[in-house]
Amino acid sequence: MRNALVALAACATPCAAQSQLGINLYGLSYHLDRDVAKSPGHNNQFNPGLGLRYRLPGEKFDRFLDGGFHYDSGRTVTLNVAYAPRIDDIARLLADVLALNLQVFICRMRAMILRTSVLLALALSAGPCAAQGQLGLNVYGLSYHLDREEAESLGQDNEVNPGLGLRFRVPGDNFDTFLDGGIYRDSARNAAVYAGGGFFWKPTERLRLGGAVAVLKSDTYNEGEAFVAPLPLIAYEWRKVTLNVVYVPRIESVDTLNTLGFWLTLWP
Repeated sequence: MRNALVALAACATPCAAQSQLGINLYGLSYHLDRDVAKSPGHNNQFNPGLGLRYRLPGEKFDRFLDGGFHYDSGRTVTLNVAYAPRIDDIARLLADVLALNLQVFICRMRAMILRTSVLLALALSAGPCAAQGQLGLNVYGLSYHLDREEAESLGQDNEVNPGLGLRFRVPGDNFDTFLDGGIYRDSARNAAVYAGGGFFWKPTERLRLGGAVAVLKSDTYNEGEAFVAPLPLIAYEWRKVTLNVVYVPRIESVDTLNTLGFWLTLWP
């Protein structure tokens, strides 16, 4: 798995320069089989929700990754994940084989297998998990910059970071898994959009220790292009509120500083 992640990161670098991150706002629906939809109680056509689209444009074809949550026809929360590859992904693989460029071929193949495996796992687990999943509201937030002088010199010293997002959580006996997405005002007072997933280990009744991998896009970092970052997390559960603390590490290639972030997740 580690080798696959390294391969994915290496292959993603040339694509990151042209990647785009957007917000999906769900939504309405129309049932063509209206009588059939009405009889089992699947006639809801107002489907509000929030999601993200990560798009890699091409000259003739785009590929994208979608993920989000919405209220479906039966008025329950539905998790949806979709991936659309570009046709020229396959063409590149064939070209690498014909050119005997085995190292590049292996790199691309590992990346495609990893993306497909992750998405298949999410899709297969979404059905049984949706019944026990929980949808919460993320309310951002505050931050504290450990490199305070450098943050001030770079104009990244804003520590009041309001914003909103969603968390989809699947509780377990010892671990919780979750997907997060949202938008907030970042350290340089720009709008930052992010989406990611991770887990929490539950050492006590209320304390949570874990981590996540997130895609983030803001004009503040990485010259405005989307990038991926690992994020250690600590959380504390109290009734219907979760206090989250994240450590954003210093990554010189994307201009991030050592920062602590704080926000709340509210549960219905």
